[in-house]
Amino acid sequence: MREPSGSRLATGRGTSVPAQVLASVLALAVAGGCKRASESAPEGGVATAFTSVAAARPAPSAFAAARTAFAGTYLTERFVIEMTPEQGRIPAWDREDGKEGSGPGTLAITLDERGTVRGTAAGALGEQTVNGVLDRDTLRLTLAPVAGRSGRVFSGVIIAEREGNGYAGTLRASSGDSTLVRQGTVSVSPRNGP
Repeated sequence: MREPSGSRLATGRGTSVPAQVLASVLALAVAGGCKRASESAPEGGVATAFTSVAAARPAPSAFAAARTAFAGTYLTERFVIEMTPEQGRIPAWDREDGKEGSGPGTLAITLDERGTVRGTAAGALGEQTVNGVLDRDTLRLTLAPVAGRSGRVFSGVIIAEREGNGYAGTLRASSGDSTLVRQGTVSVSPRNGP
């Protein structure tokens, strides 16, 4: 699979951006404004990321005046990890073909009056529950596997900025064992009708 453009930027500190982003994805600390890849999540990183997102105090928004339903799509692909074994690269990353967890998916979310977001997602990453907040013009969402699902599951985060009446942004996800890492794009817009 072809590597997405812009995923190999040098930082000037001897580490590539993908290595820093990978650390953030694996810790799921990018949600809720956590920006430093050096911060690591304790066991159960999804709950930590959700806590960070849920604890954010959303600012008023035009959509927050009333409950609003949104529908959208995502498209994921393999995230190319550029690390040396000395930096923590694991052999499983070289063996994976990029097929599992890559492809399209859908989202159905509801934004309430307080800026809280709840919903579902289904597709290439499996079935997830979606939770998060609208913080001014930014959606900050977590994806957590539906309870009781068997097989490999993915967890992730979505950060999306307002574009017109909807939101567009990025999705980062990884399997529970962190051997499969995915990146993608996401867009949501208000649903038509009831």
